[in-house]
Amino acid sequence: ILVNDGSPDKSEEICKEFFKRDSRIRYVRQVNGGLSAARNTGIDLATGDYITFVDPDDWVELDMLEKLYQNALDTSADIVICDYFINTNIAQKYIRQAPSVLDANTVLIEFFRHLHGSCCNKLVRRKFCEDIYFPKDINFCEDLIFSVCLLKKKPQISYLPKAFYHYQIDVEGSIVKSVDKSTINADLHLYDYFISLFKNDILLLDCFKRSFSLIIVERSFCSHVLSS
Repeated sequence: ILVNDGSPDKSEEICKEFFKRDSRIRYVRQVNGGLSAARNTGIDLATGDYITFVDPDDWVELDMLEKLYQNALDTSADIVICDYFINTNIAQKYIRQAPSVLDANTVLIEFFRHLHGSCCNKLVRRKFCEDIYFPKDINFCEDLIFSVCLLKKKPQISYLPKAFYHYQIDVEGSIVKSVDKSTINADLHLYDYFISLFKNDILLLDCFKRSFSLIIVERSFCSHVLSS
């Protein structure tokens, strides 16, 4: 499923070309609504047993879906987690994503410690996404929110120790260079959002507060330094 979220470049031309090549491809163009809106459209259109997400500036290994799907079948997993690469204009780094235990609650906690909450290195059984969407009013950590909501449904988890996804990072466009007051307000809004998610679980609430508070303090410090 290719979702063109109002791109002003040649995205539509490229999407239509691939649509013509392969009858399995579905293409939809919509008014720009942001990453969450585009992914939510994909969820609504999906009909397969499993789904995953690929952002337009990233890329994947050719056998990613084959290997993740086979692992899901072999283990009866609802979510398959794999490793991934971080790519910059100067280097590629392998990022291991092995949970300490394949238990939903443990993995959820480790999202706030050493595991990446991104949806891009995960294959998810579609039925777990039928009532979960990406929040449209948040544009930072929306992946983590989606993953947390999935884990709260206690899915069966599998881990495949291989990297398939290439996460592209623009070093020049680092978030540290673009932090401002609106970013801090967005962080606080995100903080409140997670507090509401964990209000009935003291362990998760405490884990989140300790880890995410450090992120907000760090970003606030960067903002103060840059504006001085």
